[in-house]
Amino acid sequence: MILAFQLFSGTVNEVFGAFNSRIPFKEALYKGSTSHETLSNFLSVPRTTNNTFASERTLESLQVTIRSTLQIADYLWSKGYKYVLTGKLNQNSLERHFGVLRSLSCDDPPSTIDFLQSHLLQCIYVPAEQALSLKGNCEPKVETSLTSFVNQMRL
Repeated sequence: MILAFQLFSGTVNEVFGAFNSRIPFKEALYKGSTSHETLSNFLSVPRTTNNTFASERTLESLQVTIRSTLQIADYLWSKGYKYVLTGKLNQNSLERHFGVLRSLSCDDPPSTIDFLQSHLLQCIYVPAEQALSLKGNCEPKVETSLTSFVNQMRL
C-alpha cells in the first residue's frame, strides 16, 4: 500500500512538474520529451472507485486538463512552434486581474456598474502603462490611441 502511494504521488509530482515548465530548453514541453510522455501516460491512469489515493472526479479533472494541454501543444507544434512553456497556460493573470478589482472595492462587493467601470479602467491603464514603460521589451505603438481600447471593450 505504501509503495503504491509513493508510486502514485511520484507520478502526480512529475505531472505537476510538466505543467510548470518555464525555462525554454531545460523544462519545456517538446514532442516526444519526458514531460510529453509523462502527461500522455497519465491519461491511462484508471478512474475507478478502487483508487484510494485520489477521487474519481479529481482524476477525471486532471485528465481533462492534461488532454487540453496536449491538444494545445499539438496545435502549436503543427504551426511550427518547437516547444510549449506549460507554466504560461495557467490562470495567474486572471487571478491578478480580479484581485486588483476586488481590492478596489474595499469591504463591499462591487455593484455591476462599479465592476464594469473598474474593469474598463484597468483595461485602459495596463496597456497604457506597458506602452509608456521604459522597462518593456517591445516598441510602444504610439499611433494607437487610448480611445481605441475603450471602443474595443464596447464591442
